[in-house]
Amino acid sequence: MAEEISHSLLDLYGVSHSSLEPQNSFGRGAHWLHESPFLPVGWETTNASGTASLKHTAMRVLMKDQSLLRSEMFENVPWLVAKFIWEKVYECKKRTLWLWKIFAISYPQFCHEAPTYTLMACRPKQPLNQYLELMNNKDCAWGAVLIVDPGITDVSGLVAIANIKNLMGLEISAHNRGRLYAEYQDAHQGNLEESVARSWMDMVPNGCLQHLRILRLAHQHRITPNILWMLRKLPALELIVMYDCPNITQDGPKSRPPESKRRKREIQSSHGLRIHGWRGFSLDRVPMEIYTEGSLRPLGSLLEMCRADVRESAGSLSSPTDHDQPKSCTSSAKLPFMSFELRENEKYCDYFALESEHRSIYVFRRDNQPSLTRAPAAEAAPGNRQKRRKGDPRDLSDVLGEFLG
Repeated sequence: MAEEISHSLLDLYGVSHSSLEPQNSFGRGAHWLHESPFLPVGWETTNASGTASLKHTAMRVLMKDQSLLRSEMFENVPWLVAKFIWEKVYECKKRTLWLWKIFAISYPQFCHEAPTYTLMACRPKQPLNQYLELMNNKDCAWGAVLIVDPGITDVSGLVAIANIKNLMGLEISAHNRGRLYAEYQDAHQGNLEESVARSWMDMVPNGCLQHLRILRLAHQHRITPNILWMLRKLPALELIVMYDCPNITQDGPKSRPPESKRRKREIQSSHGLRIHGWRGFSLDRVPMEIYTEGSLRPLGSLLEMCRADVRESAGSLSSPTDHDQPKSCTSSAKLPFMSFELRENEKYCDYFALESEHRSIYVFRRDNQPSLTRAPAAEAAPGNRQKRRKGDPRDLSDVLGEFLG
C-alpha cells in the first residue's frame, strides 16, 4: 500500500516510474564496478514516530536502484525535491557518480550543492577504454579530470583518452620502482610516447582534446622534447608539468644520443627557455612564489587547478588570443567537475603536491611571443659594406697586379 501511494506521489512530482521495476538480472556496467546502486537493506523503513512520510517513502522507491534512473525522469521534478534526494542519499552513504551526472545535467543549481565529484578506483576490473565513457560528455555539462597510472593500461588505452570530449585536466603518473622496473614497464606496459601524441594530433580535427588545458607527466621515460612540438597543436593546452622524464628533466641516464644531450643542456641552461612554442622553467632554479600566483600553478590538486582556471578564463573569453580556444567548456565559471583516479594500487605518491619535496620538476607554459629570426646576411650590416667599397674601390685583379708587379 505504501509503495502504491509513493508511486502516486512520484506521478505528482512528474517522475516516470514505469522503468523502476526490479531487475531480474543486474548487469554491472562500468559505473557500478566500484560503487553500488542499491540502498542499504532496511534503511529508514521506519522512524521514531512510526511509519515514514510519503515523501520519504517515494524517495526510497525512486532510489532503491539508481542504475534505473535517467535524466529524462527528472525533467518535471522541482529542484527542491532533487536536493532532498541528494541530501538523503548522503545520509546512507549512497551518493554515486551516476546520480551526480544526472543532477548535473538536469539542474543548473546543482553546481552550488555539489560542484565536484571524485571517484578513485584501485586495481581496475576492466580495461581503461571501458572506464573512459564514465567521464565523457560531448555537451560539456561537466568538466572531466583524469589521473591514470599507465601501469594499468597499454598504448591503445592511452590513445583512447582523446575520446573524452570534455577532458580538461590529465595526469599520467607512473610509480618509480627503479631502473630495471622502468625497463620492464617500457617493454610491457603503456607509456606516453611520441606515437601516442601523434595519434592524439590526428584526432584533434575530429573534435578530440579541444578543452584539455593542463597536462602533468611523471616517470615517463620515452618522451623527448619533440613531444612539445606535437602538443602545441592542442588548441586549449596552456600548462605542461613534468617530473622525472629522463629525456627532458635532469635525472635522466648519462648515455643518450648527442642530439638529445644538446637538447637537454639547452633546457637546463636558461630560465624561460623557448622551445617548440613553449617557455620552459625548472622549479629547481625558479622561486616557487612565481608559480603559486594565478590559476595555472603547476603543483597542487589537479582538480582544483582546473576549477580555478575555468573561473579565471570564463570572464576573459571575449579577449583576443593568438590561438583559437574552445569556449563551450569555459563559458561558465560555475561548471561542475568530476575527477576520476585510476591507480594500480592504493599506494600512491603525489609528485605534484604543494608540500612535495620533489623539485626536479619542469614547467612549460605556452609561449605566445613571436620568435625572433636572424636577419639575412646581405642585410646584416649594409652600412659597413658600403663604406669599405667607397674607401677601397679596387678589385682583386688590381691587388694581385700590385703584389706581383
